[in-house]
Amino acid sequence: MAQSILNVHCISRKTDLFRGFLIITFIFATILYFLVPNQMRFLILGLDEGLGRNKVGNTDTIILVSISSLNRNMVMMSIPRDLWIPISDQEENHIGVVYTIAEIKETGKGPDAVTALVNKSFQIPVHYYILVKMQGFISIVDSLGGVDIMLSQPMAGYPVGITHLDGQAALAFARDRSKTDDFSRMLQAQILIKAIINQIFKVKTWGPLPQILNAVRGAIEGNIPFSEWPRFAFMIMRSYLNGMDGYTITRDMVSPTTNSRGEQVIEPDWSKIRTLTLTIFDK
Repeated sequence: MAQSILNVHCISRKTDLFRGFLIITFIFATILYFLVPNQMRFLILGLDEGLGRNKVGNTDTIILVSISSLNRNMVMMSIPRDLWIPISDQEENHIGVVYTIAEIKETGKGPDAVTALVNKSFQIPVHYYILVKMQGFISIVDSLGGVDIMLSQPMAGYPVGITHLDGQAALAFARDRSKTDDFSRMLQAQILIKAIINQIFKVKTWGPLPQILNAVRGAIEGNIPFSEWPRFAFMIMRSYLNGMDGYTITRDMVSPTTNSRGEQVIEPDWSKIRTLTLTIFDK
């Protein structure tokens, strides 16, 4: 009888030890998952399928984003859609139509084609992409109750200060270049991305969560693996708390010219562009 009680006690102790081991392992693995040095680079591709466009649409917005478990802030660099670069060994074209050409050849290949081209041309490893359909973008902003943009200078017809925009107004703001050019429009896209992230992390926004998720599902496609979603969300949250830095390829990094088809394009000065990318992405 005494031997049986002793055996049960030993089994119980071993069970408790094993359970404690599993808990410690889980905690340690969770810490490693979120905090071990890890960098995630991805493209935000804004797909514009508006009136007068081809059926596939063009990626009018191309932003390279880097988030890291070490650097607490998020870094964005906008790429001009009219940047004239080699897209194959035999052809040069606007970077903004690379998606379109690939999609026409084979549906679903557009985002991968842009990602591969940015990898090659900018010599920066890009891991994933997020494709945002601009018409669906309206639903995302409206599901969040609109967004507040903060302007340090008048832009797209809006004054300095905070302005609240609904989905339609936000899309118009992102597209607007009536009194400026694509370089200013790129800044406007970054301002909206920051405004959306800020809005997402406001507690009052969480009420209509099903509507937000439905809007996101209808407007966004991507290839970030499900296993990376928690880490991705964690790093975005840290960026919200610690800051988001925005950069663009500027006018002095390109040269306006006319191509053989008579189109106005901009040719990159790769030495200046790569100096910028090394500065902001290799910190």
